[in-house]
Amino acid sequence: MVGIKLHTLMLVPLLTLLVVNAATTVEGVRDEFLSIYEELVRLSQLGINVDDLVKDLSMALELINDGSGESLTKAKSILEDVRRRLEVVRSKANYEVIYKNLIKYSSVAILALIPLATYYLLPRAYLRIWFMVRRRWVVKHGHT
Repeated sequence: MVGIKLHTLMLVPLLTLLVVNAATTVEGVRDEFLSIYEELVRLSQLGINVDDLVKDLSMALELINDGSGESLTKAKSILEDVRRRLEVVRSKANYEVIYKNLIKYSSVAILALIPLATYYLLPRAYLRIWFMVRRRWVVKHGHT
């Protein structure tokens, strides 16, 4: 009887520790979720496509809201996968932003040069064609 009480007394702090640890795990998973979410928002504002990561993050949120130990474990593994993929996307983000800006500003520059090119080149091209078409014409002097 004394042995059972002693085991029970030892078991109660252990269970309390597990319950507190589980609660901190839920908070840890939520904190991880929020940090990943903030990074995804920042990348999305830069114009980076993060749709696949958002879908996986949504699935992790559903598992976190479920709250069971198994779903928290799955959510944590999904968050680790999303974090790993997020690092890859973040490393490529600067190049994508530079590339998009280069394309955008190059397009604007080309469109701005069209009127200038037309102004300078169209009269020259018109005169060249006009002279080529009338090159063999013979002008006769005569009375009009």
